[in-house]
Amino acid sequence: MRVIFISTDKKILEPGSAVAGRFEDYKKLFDEVHAVVLNRNIFSAYKTVKKLFRISDSRLAVGQVGFRASREVVISGQDPFETGIVGIMLKLKFGVPLQIQLHTDFNNKYFLLSTPLNFARFFLAHLILPLADSVRVVSERVKRSIVELNPNITVLPIYIEKSEIRNPKSETNAENKKITILAVARLEKEKDLETAIKAFKIINRKYPNTEFVIVGDGRERKKLEKIAGKNVKFLGWRDDIYNLYTQADIYISTSLFEGYGMSMVEAASVKMPMVLSNAGIAGEVFEDGISALVCKPKDINCFTSALEKLIKDENLRLQMGESSYTAAMTSVISKETYLNRFKEMIVNTTPKSDLGRSVFVRMCRFAALIIERNRVLRFILAGGTSALSQIAVLYLFTDLLGIWYLYSSILSFIIALFISFVLQKSWAFRDRKMAGVHLQFIKYALVIFIGLLLNTALMYFFVDIVGIWYILSQIITGAIIAVFNFLSYRKYIFK
Repeated sequence: MRVIFISTDKKILEPGSAVAGRFEDYKKLFDEVHAVVLNRNIFSAYKTVKKLFRISDSRLAVGQVGFRASREVVISGQDPFETGIVGIMLKLKFGVPLQIQLHTDFNNKYFLLSTPLNFARFFLAHLILPLADSVRVVSERVKRSIVELNPNITVLPIYIEKSEIRNPKSETNAENKKITILAVARLEKEKDLETAIKAFKIINRKYPNTEFVIVGDGRERKKLEKIAGKNVKFLGWRDDIYNLYTQADIYISTSLFEGYGMSMVEAASVKMPMVLSNAGIAGEVFEDGISALVCKPKDINCFTSALEKLIKDENLRLQMGESSYTAAMTSVISKETYLNRFKEMIVNTTPKSDLGRSVFVRMCRFAALIIERNRVLRFILAGGTSALSQIAVLYLFTDLLGIWYLYSSILSFIIALFISFVLQKSWAFRDRKMAGVHLQFIKYALVIFIGLLLNTALMYFFVDIVGIWYILSQIITGAIIAVFNFLSYRKYIFK
């Protein structure tokens, strides 16, 4: 068995790193193992594909290494985004099976809205995952979110060696000891440490004997340091992380989305009570009220209340710590188990026979998904459908039935108005209420009438006063009226 791993993690090339260590373990599982490391952007993926596509159809090559494409070759992509692009193109070109690994919950609304790039990745994943031959996810939460895209899913969490867990947290707590709240995370927007800091500042005013220690680094550090205030310490990345866990009293995670959440397991392994956002394995491995206190993301009041409960009640901290430890030790798997299951997953990845049909079907479903998720597109399509219906009815009445064109125009406008109303109400704006529908229609017709007056006024302004070509004027006017109609429908009619 020969495996090509496609990754964006440059640490795979750094001897001594955890990622490089896992890669060395993978080498022992298969006959040949190679890695392609991309810069984390779509253009890099495109350039990599171009380079690989210069190879003849009968051979796959990475660097100076080449081997024949066959069912003994498996492509493994780190994600269904940039590496997924490369994986799918190689699959299409060489007919080799593709296995995709998924470490984040991209269907989470916070992922979707966090950056424009993640918005693009969301739709990219919906195209790529159904074409993959197998998918590995790190939690049941992620599996549930994508099972409709690809049923061939293996849940395989990140392993942690129980032998590495050392210095379990002492159950003693000196009187009047300062209460230390700990967070371990990359200082990035998705970790939402701003919420954690705001909750702590409320707590610190009421309980001055508290401090907040943040371990990690990232692009948000300067911003977070500005709002932190007193009793908040930023330690950066540390090698003595387990010592920090054992010295702290409460662990907090305010992530907006997670695939798994290794820091939760690390904290639980030293019997720390935890306050967690409902992301990753929080709410599943660590149940709310039993082995952790779980809050909705961004719910400052909930995080504040949960922290206060644990600060006030030492017995509750001890109880929660024991429960979190039990939950963690029950859920984690050993390195040996992980590697055996990983090998089995790769070996059992075989190419789909109906790929051509799948590509077509997925493209159609993808287009439908974009429309389904985007109210603006539904609004435009509903308006376009009513406009086409008006033209069709006008032609039917005038040319086929012989009705005078002015009468036909009036009739076609009225019919199109009804069609447009039904489509906008039931489909574009998903307004299923029938109570007051007559009043809604009157409001709708009024907005259309105002739009007609606005169209006339704007055309006069742009053409006669400003001197813009009438066609361009109509395009500009049409765009303005479309925005006016959309906002009117959303705020005034179908609210």
